[in-house]
Amino acid sequence: MKKYISLIILVICTAFIQPSVAFGESIQAETFQRLDKIREEKKKQLFDYLEKISKNADAIKSDSVMLDFFDIKNKYHQLKKLKTPPEGLSQVIEELKNKIDDHYIRKYLSFYDVLFVDKDGDIFYTIRKQTDYNKNIFRGELSKTALARQLKMHPDETFVDYQYYAVSDEPSSFIVKPVIIDGLSEGWFVLQCAINKINNMFTQAKGLGVTGEVFLVNKQNYMLTDSRFYGDSSILKKHLSPKNIEAKFREKA
Repeated sequence: MKKYISLIILVICTAFIQPSVAFGESIQAETFQRLDKIREEKKKQLFDYLEKISKNADAIKSDSVMLDFFDIKNKYHQLKKLKTPPEGLSQVIEELKNKIDDHYIRKYLSFYDVLFVDKDGDIFYTIRKQTDYNKNIFRGELSKTALARQLKMHPDETFVDYQYYAVSDEPSSFIVKPVIIDGLSEGWFVLQCAINKINNMFTQAKGLGVTGEVFLVNKQNYMLTDSRFYGDSSILKKHLSPKNIEAKFREKA
């Protein structure tokens, strides 16, 4: 889980009026105590969520249902490259697709999508069947994605931080787990995480008053969650001054 949370930082901003020095200091202290409490609550929610999806992603490596489907569907995919499969086999595959979609709903709904990728980079199945389905991650437009670059550099196991993913038309991160069948590496499970679940945690304004907000910022100084004071979505669009943020990353505070 730590490798995921090391990429993001929690920031909280507020403003207040000081009618007198003593009274103002008291209000200030109370305000920061309240905000610190809210910040810690949001931090705990984030860590709990990251721990949950981390364990969920690890579980897929030993999930016999997912592994069996990967193996059968991959072999079917390779067969289709050589000849037209028998009609009876195609019907069996369609039935298996329905079962794996149901299994996804029961076990992996924390993830926006699951991509089944063979060792050559062919995306031979996805749950949502978007435009990356039946494409190759290492060729064409997909080869320019952060996911493709990370897979090439770290084929064993990797995490891709939130970036815009054109296929889904929204920011996504990816947890990549190798598929090992009979001791051999056959490809990857690519679990796609949408930003909306994290964004929803941080856009709740309860207890923040008129001027407070909680948001996430990555190491490139881009906001990873929406600001309540920014009309449009600020996710990966709003770039903040590095003046304070870089210092916080160095301090890990």
